[in-house]
Amino acid sequence: MGSARILKNLPNELQNLFKMKCALPSPSVRIFVRVIHALAKLGDYIYFEAEKEQLVIKTVNSSRSVFVVFKLSKQFFISYEQETIALPQICKLTSKSLLTVFRSTSLIDKSVETCLITMPNDMSELAIQLRCRFGVVRSYNLNIVECDVVDVPYSRNILPFHIGASSKTFSEAVLNFRNTIDEVTLVLEPTKIAMKNYVDDIQDPRKAIHTELSLSKDEFIDYTCKQGVDLTFNLKDFRVLLQFTELANYSIDLRFETSGDPIVASVDYEPLFTADFVLATLDVTNVTQPTPPPIRDALNASNINISSAKTPRSQRKRYPTSVTNSEGAPMENGHETPSQSVIVKKMKRIFKRCFETSFSQRIQSNEQILALDSDED
Repeated sequence: MGSARILKNLPNELQNLFKMKCALPSPSVRIFVRVIHALAKLGDYIYFEAEKEQLVIKTVNSSRSVFVVFKLSKQFFISYEQETIALPQICKLTSKSLLTVFRSTSLIDKSVETCLITMPNDMSELAIQLRCRFGVVRSYNLNIVECDVVDVPYSRNILPFHIGASSKTFSEAVLNFRNTIDEVTLVLEPTKIAMKNYVDDIQDPRKAIHTELSLSKDEFIDYTCKQGVDLTFNLKDFRVLLQFTELANYSIDLRFETSGDPIVASVDYEPLFTADFVLATLDVTNVTQPTPPPIRDALNASNINISSAKTPRSQRKRYPTSVTNSEGAPMENGHETPSQSVIVKKMKRIFKRCFETSFSQRIQSNEQILALDSDED
């Protein structure tokens, strides 16, 4: 089973050697497994930080365009115990290893009654125990990867503008866009909002497919935007948030300031948990300026500063909008087309018998002709 392997029960004297230990009831397990799935879709590694009053789970994707953090309070658990020290206990695990435990959401929803998570004192493995129906107990140990500190210095409370709506409102708006679309632009004005696909790097914009959706201010629970703002962000990252909120139709709050600065998409389900998706945006007003330096080097300094860096346009994946030939070159009017004579010769070579005459000169002249040639008329 990879890094997740079934273990035998540990001796009682070893169960007390832990830095963090918590137990989740069945309703919290349903939320927890969807937290893991959302983080695994975005990042290759998932970080657990055991603080005194809460368990923090977060990740960052490889392109550094999105940072996600879930904060699970003590009320989320049946019991939550953490070693009393000043600094939080941090462990880093691969997303694949966690998915070996929480792969099927439907199976876990039906069978798991409680989940026990233990962070041992030696910080070598993370122990997870699933207690299922009919007395079935499944125990796993996940190897902890050499840990580094990942954090984003952001504060959603200082952002001046925000809009809030149910996840159903955002999901219905996103359904109007194809799954192949990379980025969308939110055009926010004091009285209305529009969502459209962002099209760039094409020779003829008239050949691209443009989709634009207009929404009324009344469709939102909260709407505070005193000036016009255009926000261009990755739609696929935002879909991950929408898939997570489908469980209970949570409300989503978008906080922002200006184009090029990150958006903080938040879900507050007090007093159980909060979730923040920090999405990098593209500054379309300065597309003619030199490309800003990539922000992927920030992880090497143990600090990812998405708020001060924009995602370079050159690193965004684009889907071609023009037709290409077998060699990958666009087929424009300047390319030569085969001449008509060449096409005719090729057809005669393939359909040779079709162009042959059906009259044979070997027919004897003394044979009786039953019907004259009608072409002579």
